[in-house]
Amino acid sequence: MEKKEQDILEEIRDCYNNGLLSALVGAGFSKNVSDSFLGWGELLHDMIGELYETDIKRNYDNYLHQSYGVITDPKTKETLKEEYISEICKNEDYLELVSKYIQKKGIRESLEIYIESRIPYVAFNEEGKITLKIGNKEKEQISDTKFSAHKELLLLNKLQNIYTTNYENLIEFTINLLGLGIKDSPKIVLSGRDLSDNIRNRNIIKIHGNLRQELRGKIYGDDNRKEWSQLIVTKVTYAKKWWKTYTYVTKNHFYNPVKQSVGHVFRVKELLSAYPHLKIVSIVVFAGDANLSNVESNHHVIYEESLLDVIDEYKTTYITDNDVQAVLAILTGNNIRKTVSDSQHVKNIRKAAKEVNAAINSGICPKCGGHLIERNGKYGTFYGCSNYPKCRFTTQ
Repeated sequence: MEKKEQDILEEIRDCYNNGLLSALVGAGFSKNVSDSFLGWGELLHDMIGELYETDIKRNYDNYLHQSYGVITDPKTKETLKEEYISEICKNEDYLELVSKYIQKKGIRESLEIYIESRIPYVAFNEEGKITLKIGNKEKEQISDTKFSAHKELLLLNKLQNIYTTNYENLIEFTINLLGLGIKDSPKIVLSGRDLSDNIRNRNIIKIHGNLRQELRGKIYGDDNRKEWSQLIVTKVTYAKKWWKTYTYVTKNHFYNPVKQSVGHVFRVKELLSAYPHLKIVSIVVFAGDANLSNVESNHHVIYEESLLDVIDEYKTTYITDNDVQAVLAILTGNNIRKTVSDSQHVKNIRKAAKEVNAAINSGICPKCGGHLIERNGKYGTFYGCSNYPKCRFTTQ
């Protein structure tokens, strides 16, 4: 016998009162705050357009061929593209699309950057107003009344856990709006390790993790560890016990950034295979309020303010000014925020790169046409132009 709606609602109420009910928050819930938050179909729109770019073009060409002289009012290219993307959205598994995208781009972080460039996060601006931002750019200002649904959700204190598939920080921000203290607020869980430490307490479980981790506190790690650790110590004094200070210690884990950076270097070398003499340096920069005194690495793991000093250590010129533009074009063309649409442009870049390498292999300076002479320097032997100091081109 099927249950009536009233019976189901009463069963849900009983589960809630007994602390047996959890909530699952999806993308649609974020639209209570702003329509700028995208559903999965909207979020994957550009990704599908890039993955199926060739198929979309072929579909349009076939349509033109079949409709020529038959249809008096043919569909536009954009209309056909939207129809094709919509059809893919209906029939393809979202996770499978994401896997294809990561495979095409070659690095796992491509997905995170793709999402972060499209999903806003909420923060206070300098004037104390609530704003939605994408990157460092302010998208819109919103009123705290837009958070009413999130506030009601968090005030359901008999919920066991709140699960969310969303990447944004709306729930965390609402906790601050409600003024919940450390003892009263639920724990934000970003990984299974966080959950195992606090399984019996109320949690907000972010199934996909968080794109914006606070890199503050003491950082522990070395080149070989799979994960590094982040230790945050917070001291709080409550009004009712003003004479006593409570210390809370939070330990988080994140993937070894040195290993990530080495992967990025490998990918860049693949893209710039036409420039085998080019030196690519791995630099890991911590922009947050982090303490790196417990990090041991043979690579550059530095604070943000040290970045220019580290770059200044590398003064050897490996490529010409024209090559710099060619390299920039290759990297930009393979950037996850932009796809190469002009195949002839890529061919021209490769042709120019081959000409430069041919000149170097022949002992000719590609910058001015002088001869390349072997020299000894601070970092070992290298080849420099015979027209030095007028021409400062060097290569290894």
